[in-house]
Amino acid sequence: MAHPKYEYSYSVADGHTGDNKSQQESRDGDAVHGEYSLVEADGSVRKVQYSADDHNGFNAIAHPKYEYSYSVADGHSGDNKSQHESRDGDAVHGEYSLVEADGSVRKVEYSADDHNGFNAIAHPKYEYSYSVADGHSGDNKSQHESRDGDAVHGEYSLVEADGSVRKVEYSADDHNGFNAIAHPKYEYSYSVADGHTGDNKSQHESRDGDAVHGEYSLVEADGSVRKVQYSADDHNGFNAIVSHSAPAHHAAPAPVLLAHH
Repeated sequence: MAHPKYEYSYSVADGHTGDNKSQQESRDGDAVHGEYSLVEADGSVRKVQYSADDHNGFNAIAHPKYEYSYSVADGHSGDNKSQHESRDGDAVHGEYSLVEADGSVRKVEYSADDHNGFNAIAHPKYEYSYSVADGHSGDNKSQHESRDGDAVHGEYSLVEADGSVRKVEYSADDHNGFNAIAHPKYEYSYSVADGHTGDNKSQHESRDGDAVHGEYSLVEADGSVRKVQYSADDHNGFNAIVSHSAPAHHAAPAPVLLAHH
């Protein structure tokens, strides 16, 4: 009984025609083992491993392998997108990004294999800002926000009805949750000088975050002036400096002597 036995291999890589293929095969009796690969017209690689014997017959396992990517950036239509994908056997990995109509970027990373199935992770990314300053209605506000995946950072400011400015900085992510820090900011002053009642006082105060600075003055009943300068912040607490001025004294009119002749 003849017992055939051989082994051979070849490879072709023709840059002119694009013919790229290879094969390797061995035989020992009735047992044949081999594999071949072929570059398809679309650039993907078809790889097949095969075997044959009297007991199991002929069996082949295709092992697809490819990689591709593309990108579109059309300023006229606003079409902006890209994708990259690779496959090696049953394992596929890829990602794509797409600019939405509102300017945000939707980015998705995905993978698939026989063990884990298909999985995708969306990675939102955007940034926006706006500002309103309406002198007619008094509406004054602004906001800026950015997002990269699960991390959000932003701030907004708003002019209140009393003229003070409310400013808030905020952030959010999976680890720290949502956090906001208010940053109040305002300045005001007033003055009263009522000759009829004798009410004379004034005040000025400004605030920027946790730092407050101000002063006020008050004319006491005896005519002295009490003046207070004050400040407050997280580091130094509240501090005030009080000063008094002496009451004003009006000289009595000199007596008038009349001579009689």
